[in-house]
Amino acid sequence: MIHSIDFIHKNGSHSQNEDACVINRENRIFAAIDGATGFGGLSGDVASNIIKQSLENISEHSLREKVREGNKKLRLKTEELMNLSLANLPKHERSTCSLAAIQLNDSQYFEYVSYGDCMIILQYKDHSIRIVTHDHVDILDTQAITIVHRMLLDEQAEKGIDLNQLPEMESLSLLQEKKNKIKTFLLENRNKLNTYEGYGIIDGSEEGLKFMEYGVIPLINIKHILLLTDGLKMHTHQQDTGTQKNGWEQSAAIAFNHGINELYKQISQIEKEDPACIQYPRLKKHDDKTGILLTFK
Repeated sequence: MIHSIDFIHKNGSHSQNEDACVINRENRIFAAIDGATGFGGLSGDVASNIIKQSLENISEHSLREKVREGNKKLRLKTEELMNLSLANLPKHERSTCSLAAIQLNDSQYFEYVSYGDCMIILQYKDHSIRIVTHDHVDILDTQAITIVHRMLLDEQAEKGIDLNQLPEMESLSLLQEKKNKIKTFLLENRNKLNTYEGYGIIDGSEEGLKFMEYGVIPLINIKHILLLTDGLKMHTHQQDTGTQKNGWEQSAAIAFNHGINELYKQISQIEKEDPACIQYPRLKKHDDKTGILLTFK
């Protein structure tokens, strides 16, 4: 049934990778997981690694049951590390993670579970592309990126130089300075997790389970299944901001046509050439990158 499995799992700007990758061949479970560190709280790899371990456990439990088990373990671990109940820990301090996970059932169908801004994208044998999941975090990220980018452009105009020509540490310091200026806004966005004004995320809470997206899709004429964290979403050039270009669609087209390694190379090259995040507006130079490409016979 599966012809090949290709994957990428690379660190971003920091030595610690908050993403996690699951390739559980025995249970036919595959997942891309994106951990998010709480503001002043727990590292994102607490959440991502707990969910990874839950999905890698060899058992007869369904995919949804494994996610629920992982969510419970995350609550217990969070309470142990923070020495207080999860209910008393502000949302923005929690270790959380987005998830794109599938479980194959022979050659008949696959079950999926989705949270946050990890994506599941299909390509059929007629080369048509289907984006299964929706990036609920994008609208909030776009608002923050727009504000920070405007401040960077103002800084660039004031200095009369291209910020990408500055020493990299100086340009990164400027980016962090601008992000610090909108910290309140970023906190407000984070506190919208698991609300109908925000997005669903795994954070150990019972509320989070209510925002789980899941379903079953028949394996009819499917050629590829692609799982991505947002570090592998193709960046949008500042000239294309506000257009109908979809970064996820662009990422999928590259991965399906040229392979997931080529997608990684193209995104990494953009980030290398634009360390100040001017040409391709974003909130960090590099994000952690995890992707899995399943190819079927």
